Amino acid sequence: MRKKIWTPERILQEIRDQERKLGRVPKLKDVPSSLNLLSRQAFGSWDKAVELAISKPSHSHRWTNDEILQTLRSLHSRFGRFATEKDLDGVRTSLQTRICRTFGTLNKANEIAIGNSARIEALRVLNELTPPGCDNATTQEVRFHLGKKGLQLSGQMVGQSLKQARDDGYVITGKYDRTTWWKLTQKGREFLNEHRA
Repeated sequence: MRKKIWTPERILQEIRDQERKLGRVPKLKDVPSSLNLLSRQAFGSWDKAVELAISKPSHSHRWTNDEILQTLRSLHSRFGRFATEKDLDGVRTSLQTRICRTFGTLNKANEIAIGNSARIEALRVLNELTPPGCDNATTQEVRFHLGKKGLQLSGQMVGQSLKQARDDGYVITGKYDRTTWWKLTQKGREFLNEHRA
């Protein structure tokens, strides 16, 4: 019996075969440890071997800040809206984790990548609905006015964006008869002035 000779091309073909068999990018736990070792010897790392074999980053891919921002820009241009966590499910879960660690929230990452986000749009609508000296607006009112502007966001996404704004001190909130209301703070108005469209 002849011994298999593992050329770089044979290693890449084995990774492609694993992808076909699994129907997704193979993880380290999916392949024999010998294939991992051969990949590292031939290409320097498992990630590099996977990228060369199937032109997709492996699940253990380390996202750089530039790659994250470029991915968010391409998702924005593809969908014509801000990237949501659901959009990232199709990309990589490691990307979601990296965004949270690096930027804090997806909204903040969108603001850096695109210069805008669902949070900024929600704050702009809140600013229009509650000029200085005016009362407050509910989540439903903000969502309705975002929809009139062509931004179809779920109530949950609007609420989440406004909660992040609250955590940053841009809005204050309260409840009245089980309805959440929001009001822009002076700090929030200053933030909006910095992010004029």
